[in-house]
Amino acid sequence: MSEFKIPQQLSKFSYRGEHAYTVSALAYHGRKDFETDETRSLLQKTLLECAAEHGFEIVAFSLQNSKVSFLARGKNGESDLRAFVDHFKRKTERAWQKTKNQPLWLPGYWDHVLRKKEPIEAF
Repeated sequence: MSEFKIPQQLSKFSYRGEHAYTVSALAYHGRKDFETDETRSLLQKTLLECAAEHGFEIVAFSLQNSKVSFLARGKNGESDLRAFVDHFKRKTERAWQKTKNQPLWLPGYWDHVLRKKEPIEAF
């Protein structure tokens, strides 16, 4: 596998507030770890819990064999995407490592901040 580069977030954007984002996170080295019902349930449940805790609405999400993608919208000025995604990944990583002795996630995640004129329905 080629060398993995950690995705970079925008340096001059706070990732806080009532913005909408698409986010994708990958399983460690592309392993097909998300195929079991147990793992898919853990990811879905934890994503929704962490979103609520951090003031986000999950508009849509997709769980593929080695990737989680979702569209999230901040509900208030305190909604912090970085804190939300970091919490989601830490919480699922801890639960995963209780039964597996290997990482769940690659470092980082990919995101796209939707502009106000971009219709959320297009995603």
